[in-house]
Amino acid sequence: MNRLNLQKLSDKELSELMQNIDAELRRRNLETERKNAPKESDVSNGIIYRNPNDPWQVWRPGRGRRPNWVNEWLDSGRTLDELEDRETK
Repeated sequence: MNRLNLQKLSDKELSELMQNIDAELRRRNLETERKNAPKESDVSNGIIYRNPNDPWQVWRPGRGRRPNWVNEWLDSGRTLDELEDRETK
């Protein structure tokens, strides 16, 4: 590793060095977050919600926004637990 004598650097050089260090740290943090992010398959834990009025309509959490039929179900005072398809587990 190269040793840098910070005392010999000008204010401008120190400022550029700080900017480069900051950019590199942000890049590394983003890379670490991407590596540690849950995989798409991990997000839903295999849970599938099925529309009781149309069994062909299903929703897997973590895969796109919540469908209208789920929102309507919840707005009517019902719960997601009632929509869970327990046969697919």
